[in-house]
Amino acid sequence: MNKKTKCLVFLGALAVLLYPTKLFCDDGPRRVQQNAQPNVQHNQNQNQTPTEQRIEQWIEQCIEQLHKPAAKARILAAAQLGEIGNLGGFADTAITPLGQCLEHSHTDVRVYAAYALGRIGGDQERTVSLLCPLLKDADEHVRYSAEWSLAEIAKAIANQPIDDELASKLLGLFRSAEAQMENGACQERHAIAVKLARIRLETHAGQKTASSQAPTKNAEKNAEENDAVAKADRALETSMRVSISLYEANDIIGRLALVDRMATESVFDNNLRREVLKRELQGYDLSVVSYAMVRWQATGQYLMAQLFDELSQTDLNEIYGENVVRSLAPMDLRQWQQLCNTMASPVYPANVRIAALEAFHAWWVDSQSTPNRQSLSLPTLRLLESSLKKIAFDPSENELVRIPTISALPKFAPDSVEVANAIASCLEKTEWDSQLFLPLAEAVGTYGRHGLAAVPKLIDGLTADDSSIRMACALSLGQIGSDAKEAIPVLISMIANPNEAVEVKNHASQALKCIRATSAAALLSRLEDPNPTIREHVLRAWAIVGDASPEVIEQCVKKLVDPQESVSVRSAAASALGSFGASANAATAALLRATEDTEPTELRAAAIIALGRLDAVQATLAIKANQDDPAWLVRASVAFANHLCGSTDDAIELLLELLDDSEHDELVVSALSDMGLAASNTLLSIAQDTDRTAAERICCIRALIANEP
Repeated sequence: MNKKTKCLVFLGALAVLLYPTKLFCDDGPRRVQQNAQPNVQHNQNQNQTPTEQRIEQWIEQCIEQLHKPAAKARILAAAQLGEIGNLGGFADTAITPLGQCLEHSHTDVRVYAAYALGRIGGDQERTVSLLCPLLKDADEHVRYSAEWSLAEIAKAIANQPIDDELASKLLGLFRSAEAQMENGACQERHAIAVKLARIRLETHAGQKTASSQAPTKNAEKNAEENDAVAKADRALETSMRVSISLYEANDIIGRLALVDRMATESVFDNNLRREVLKRELQGYDLSVVSYAMVRWQATGQYLMAQLFDELSQTDLNEIYGENVVRSLAPMDLRQWQQLCNTMASPVYPANVRIAALEAFHAWWVDSQSTPNRQSLSLPTLRLLESSLKKIAFDPSENELVRIPTISALPKFAPDSVEVANAIASCLEKTEWDSQLFLPLAEAVGTYGRHGLAAVPKLIDGLTADDSSIRMACALSLGQIGSDAKEAIPVLISMIANPNEAVEVKNHASQALKCIRATSAAALLSRLEDPNPTIREHVLRAWAIVGDASPEVIEQCVKKLVDPQESVSVRSAAASALGSFGASANAATAALLRATEDTEPTELRAAAIIALGRLDAVQATLAIKANQDDPAWLVRASVAFANHLCGSTDDAIELLLELLDDSEHDELVVSALSDMGLAASNTLLSIAQDTDRTAAERICCIRALIANEP
């Protein structure tokens, strides 16, 4: 399972956690707030929490505000009631003043009152009868708000048990609403929801009539007929729910949750799953399709194979056909060969050929594929490799197809010296400004020492104007290893260049680490540069390279304790010492002094984390001394140092306490993801805990996704 698919699995889990009952709404997911949708009653419950009691008081105040003459007061009250959603026992009380607001001369009063009526629940007959006249309102925003609320009520009707008396009352109202919406310029998705509700009501009425007129001679026969009617009703209900979901659930979380339900609820059959796939494959976002393939497993693969076999030439010229090809996991040799032919044949559009390549790649790397790669004969695999090489290295081929093919070759032929030499040869003939240079530079490094012939061209690429090319060349030189030692001077020059991007410098530092050749002397000479930015970046490079000599450690300590040195350089020295491991234990005393509250915040934070990496005893002293520090960055460092000292659960709780709905939250997510697998179980447990705040649960989910390998 690749990283993208694992992310979708987490998102699907989050969908089920956050949307267990009301999964869909046509304006995207509603804001989820702690205790924001209570099912309240008029009578005070002595078991209510203080939060619930405050919400009830707030609702009562909002209803009172609806009676105020000021338009602004009514607008705010209606808007807040709409945001709360289901008012439970308060709903019917709120409907009357909201209905009066619908007659107000101020447009926004009518808009927000209509919106609230679609959200608060309560007497559906009264609500629909109040909303229908607004479909003829002179203001288009009022009309839209009314039709939106009618659609919301229609969806509720399609997903709830039907009461005979209520159904008979609503049927006429929905017929009227449907007729008005057909004659007006309304949103199609709203009209469809109303139409489906009307069909549901009519079908229910027809079934009840037939049931009441059924002969009673044979009780057993009647029971069978009643069972058949019930099954038909359930099937219709399921079909309508799917239809409504497809039209109305514009939010990704809702659609993922639908896929999850279809994997576990027996009322959904393969025809409905197939329709969901067809609908999703017509768009540009395949997230829901990918998640369906994971959740439905063999059933999903079977349905996708059916759609692939049914593709016409017209389909292959449209996004639908491209998506079917991209999503296919070939189930037999015939489909495998058909997919291979699609990829290799220039008669197909470039995007379809690329889609076939992506399908092959996904199938190849997924060890759970059926059939797997071992089920294919060696000649068949050789044919695939030959097709890929022909596409990748044929100058007459479409460049758009060559680029992803070059990138894919190392996955299909990872040990082929012949392919490595072909890539190096092609790279040598390619200029920087070619779109092929970047994929060639990235691909050759994956062959390690077999890519040695490309070293001169890769060193040349370190001076390219495009930073992505410089990073790719540095990465590949590091992958080639010690045989690329002639690149060391250029890599050090990149690190010492004040105008070079930090991300590029990080890649250069990683390359130095992988080449594992002596570069300390060259870096030391740069440590006395008059530019503090260069001194800082040299130290940060050492933090990545690690494994420092005593001379390097001595120079880092010297920079750390120098009060005349810039804070950024001293902080970088602390980080470097923390990365050196046991060889830098002699620096712990200096690091402990750097955590004192007389030192700058940035330095203290770096020193606390460095101690956590080097010496748990000294780090504990720093943690205790700084755990209540007023500086956010220091407290965050204390939290992460707890993790480094083995108290990961405590570290997670301390970090979650630092969430404040600001830019700090991104740092919390980053710190949690940096904890790796040690934090995974706790993060998942918090994400599933409904007593936690939405901010904490979402933060943990994001950290889990970021940490997936």
